[in-house]
Amino acid sequence: MDARLQKLDQLKKQREASLKDNRKDVHQEHQKSKRNFKEEIRNAKIKREAEILEEKLKAEEDGIDHERVRAMNYSVEAVERYEKKERAKEKRKEIDFTDYTQMAAKKYKSLTKALQPDLDKYKEQKIVADIANVATGAAVVSESNTITVTDANASAYAAIGSKPSKESVLKLVKDVEKQNEKRKTFSKRRAHNPDEDVTYINERNMRFNKKISRAYDKHTAEIKAAFERGTAL
Repeated sequence: MDARLQKLDQLKKQREASLKDNRKDVHQEHQKSKRNFKEEIRNAKIKREAEILEEKLKAEEDGIDHERVRAMNYSVEAVERYEKKERAKEKRKEIDFTDYTQMAAKKYKSLTKALQPDLDKYKEQKIVADIANVATGAAVVSESNTITVTDANASAYAAIGSKPSKESVLKLVKDVEKQNEKRKTFSKRRAHNPDEDVTYINERNMRFNKKISRAYDKHTAEIKAAFERGTAL
């Protein structure tokens, strides 16, 4: 009987420990869901800027060129990457909006730049196509082991399976979903009404005139109607 009571007491303790661990896990998940990652990134950036400012003030007190000291900690490759990034940023600034065709081209370039093809898979398929071309006489092998296709109508590439892998399909789906989410944040352009009176010379002037209209149209509606009828004179 004592052994059974001991076993029951042990099971109760295990149950209490399990409930305690479960509550702890639930609390941690709840705290994680309340985390503001954007705020954390912003705070980390502020902290880094404060550290740089502190280093700069200390360098000024010691009579040292802070920028020169910082530059000594960077490798040549890091500097070249940074300069390349800055040049690309400046180039993007120079391109203003002209039309939607240009914007579509810009979007296409950014998407293709972010594209990461599977080069290993491509090389495998290229080897298979080269072997098939050589076997059918559509390509020749030079002394330097370079394969050159001699038949412009060679179709060995058609024998390669072109069905995308499951990973590639999932990658495409994620990319499309990401673009759709981004589009939701864009502000919709208001449709232009061709029948509306043109009382502005540019978009900024148009917004100003609309503000004026909202404030004073209700007070000047009768005068405006009289002018339009020609009875105001």
